[in-house]
Amino acid sequence: DNSVNALPSLSSRRFALKCQIASPGLVALSHWRPNFRPINMESLTGLVKVSSNGVIPVALILVFVPHTLKVLSIVSNKQIKGYNYNPREGAAAAVKNLAKKGDEAAAQFIQRCQSCHENAVEAFVFMTAAVLLAKVNGVPEDSLTPITTAWVGTRLLYTWLYVTGAQKWKTTTRSLVWAVGLGLVGYLAYLGSTSQP
Repeated sequence: DNSVNALPSLSSRRFALKCQIASPGLVALSHWRPNFRPINMESLTGLVKVSSNGVIPVALILVFVPHTLKVLSIVSNKQIKGYNYNPREGAAAAVKNLAKKGDEAAAQFIQRCQSCHENAVEAFVFMTAAVLLAKVNGVPEDSLTPITTAWVGTRLLYTWLYVTGAQKWKTTTRSLVWAVGLGLVGYLAYLGSTSQP
């Protein structure tokens, strides 16, 4: 019993007409293709484009944006003493000192910057691996650029949301933006793993 053959053909006009009548707001299923094609994300990328060659240096710069903000905050709050001797312990000490002084906002800002920096390091590793996999396996630049540009956009938005505050709408939006960025990396890795060099 071949139950797949019992389904109506997706390319038949009658089935497409039924789909259009049953759900006029949806695109007719007759245009659906079962093979996986690269997403056309030109509408997401606009005028600014980051090529697959440029995404790695841009991602590396984005790693150090929250770190730089953290260091500037530590310096401006006069918590630099002993920081350079052991920077990771120095940041934790600065947070403790600021919390003791009652400057909870500065302490939380430093913590958010540190967490954002650590997440950016992790994201950098996965994006670099996905880009290199795609490049080695010959994925065309026309397919890569929209994905890498959208990923940079998600990282910029993620960094801004993380650093600027802990309001509920920002934390929720940040998680969604992170998930989109991770999906883009996964899609890029998929393209790289299914392409033939």
